[in-house]
Amino acid sequence: MVTSPLLALLVLACATDKDGGGGSDSGCAPTDWYLDQDGDGYGAGTATSACQAPAGHTAAQGDCDDGAAGVHPGAEEVCNNLDDDCDFQVDPPEQLPQLACYRDADGDGFGTTASSLTDCACPDGYVLDATDCDDADSDAWPGAAEVWYDGVDQDCAGGDDFDADGDGVGVDGDPADCDDSHPDIHPDAEELCGNGIDDDCDGLPGDCGLTGTISSEWADLDVLAEDDYTDWTLGTASDDLDGDGAPEVLLSRTGRLLTDQEHLHEYHLVSLAAGGSSDLGGVSVATLVVPTGPDRWTARGTGLADLDLDGDGFSDYVLGGGNADYGDSNPPGRVFMAYGPASGRVDLTTESSAMLSDGMIGAGTITLLQGGGGDLFVVGAQVVDPELGSPRAMVFLSAEHLRGDTAPDDAPSMWEVESEQFQDQWRRNNDVDIDGDGLKDLFRTISTTADNASSRPSVFLGPFDSDRFTDEADATFEEDDPDGSDEATAVCTSPSGGALLVLWRHAGGLGDPSYVNRHHIYAWEGAGSYAPGDAQITLLDEEDETAAALTCGGDVDGDGIEELAMEVEGDGYVTHASETFFAMVELPDSGTWLSPDLASFFIAHPTTDNAEVAPPLLGTDVDGDGTDDILYTSSYRSIADDHAFERYRTRLLVYHGERPGL
Repeated sequence: MVTSPLLALLVLACATDKDGGGGSDSGCAPTDWYLDQDGDGYGAGTATSACQAPAGHTAAQGDCDDGAAGVHPGAEEVCNNLDDDCDFQVDPPEQLPQLACYRDADGDGFGTTASSLTDCACPDGYVLDATDCDDADSDAWPGAAEVWYDGVDQDCAGGDDFDADGDGVGVDGDPADCDDSHPDIHPDAEELCGNGIDDDCDGLPGDCGLTGTISSEWADLDVLAEDDYTDWTLGTASDDLDGDGAPEVLLSRTGRLLTDQEHLHEYHLVSLAAGGSSDLGGVSVATLVVPTGPDRWTARGTGLADLDLDGDGFSDYVLGGGNADYGDSNPPGRVFMAYGPASGRVDLTTESSAMLSDGMIGAGTITLLQGGGGDLFVVGAQVVDPELGSPRAMVFLSAEHLRGDTAPDDAPSMWEVESEQFQDQWRRNNDVDIDGDGLKDLFRTISTTADNASSRPSVFLGPFDSDRFTDEADATFEEDDPDGSDEATAVCTSPSGGALLVLWRHAGGLGDPSYVNRHHIYAWEGAGSYAPGDAQITLLDEEDETAAALTCGGDVDGDGIEELAMEVEGDGYVTHASETFFAMVELPDSGTWLSPDLASFFIAHPTTDNAEVAPPLLGTDVDGDGTDDILYTSSYRSIADDHAFERYRTRLLVYHGERPGL
């Protein structure tokens, strides 16, 4: 009998699974399996018995919510109103951390600590955040857009609603913040040089140093002497002798006392530590009095204080006392020495002086030079009396000649001139090292009456330890106008470090407005003769404005460039034609320029009382901030109602560098 394949398979199947439940006659033990619909490993419902797990089934049972994978036996109980671990307890408080919930009355998602509760879950109207600063205003919450200066703290940042930059100074304060968008700008901030910002809110621009037009009334220190003194001459600044942290400056004061018609000549060592306005007595450390007789003394003696002759660590003082009149009966000019430190009244004596020769009268200007052997020399520049026939023009004295009554012939050297009359024009800061050999040189205008009162700018190179004639200059400058006049005015330092020689040239009115007053500035290239065409820089004045260079040296505005001080008048510089000005000019590298275009700032003086300003002292750091300051004197006279006499008033003015101007 033949059996079909299909029938054989049916017979075999019946033999291996007789009960149809997946078991076998080989000893398989069926297992209960539970449907796991959420795949969390736990099932529920009716069990299915089989040797192997049917698809979607698991042997673990007890899932109390087979539609939520996070709910099963052993799960972490969380605060969600569910029985997460299937222990038949929903969120038992004793097993869960309590939540602090805060009332959110305005519905902005931020609550307040004024109303709170503790629960497993926050009910409606309560939130977990308690940083709302105003729970009655849905527009006020942390992170909201702040509307400044409306009196509402929208962003809940705290502080003043009038302090947008959070620097602690509000726009409604006193003093007020001038820029409430920048935390580094406020009245107590440091003024930064050159950033174009008014950092300290003083109403002044933040450019480097002094800018614009500065009134003489804005000086950081203004020393006034309102009496009968005709002139002050500003000498060099000295060391700090009184321990106030600031140097002193030497003032030469001369005048006519109206009470007894006598002249006086005295020096004051003036402290520069004070600020504001003061009289002379309030800042004078010492008064050095030159012995005088009636109608004998000039108004322009000068002194030197930056030297220590006796090596005791204190500055000593070399002072000039000039003779005002010609004639054998009058005493000659003298150079006096006084040892520091000085305080109170010091009467100078001839025992500590050097006498200048008869006929040497005039300013008695003092400067400090360095000889070839390191000796100190002071220079007494005088006008020679033609009636006495003295050819001597200038005396160079070493320190040893200031210890006793010495005569000019005892001096190490002197200049001589053969013309009828000689007058040396002195300008401040012309005694500098022009040729870079370490010795100071002189840049001077030699004037005589022998040749139509001609003036000759000249350079004399040091050392000055032997006699020489005034026509033995190491460098001279050719005139470009026979009707005009040339005058040596200042020695400046170029950006490359070399010397720049400044000549003021007055053309005598040839009809060309730009040719009336001008400055030719020469780069020093060694000894010889310089022609007008050799000038590296030319400064022109507008129309018939007056501009005379006075001195150079120092970086007053803190920008790293040395300034040239010029005395100017007229509308070509500023709008106040009735005032006299200083213009501080920074020289360019080369080319022809209008002087007003190069001025960084002006200092204005009223001329209603015939004010006159003296050459400023530059290159001195009075307040110790690392930036040079500017010092100068101004004198002016007023006439009494009855025109009986003229009363003179004199001032010393000090401006600190890096102080912005209006």
